[in-house]
Amino acid sequence: MKSYHEKVIDEIIEMIKNNLLLLYNYQDDTLITIREYCLKHNYDKYKPLRTLDLIWFTDEALSELINTDFLYDLRNIV
Repeated sequence: MKSYHEKVIDEIIEMIKNNLLLLYNYQDDTLITIREYCLKHNYDKYKPLRTLDLIWFTDEALSELINTDFLYDLRNIV
């Protein structure tokens, strides 16, 4: 069973993921390095990222999220 802080972290991760997908799919001027990498390495089968690429992409993704005007909360809250 997950602890309370793990559940909170899961919700944060889900919010970050949803907002990154929105940036990637609807704003062509964001996540440039990730876009270029995906176009260049369009494999039929996904291969895990090298650690340095993952660090680079994480830095880019967090910078884009910090600089965005608004973060959307797309969770299904009832």
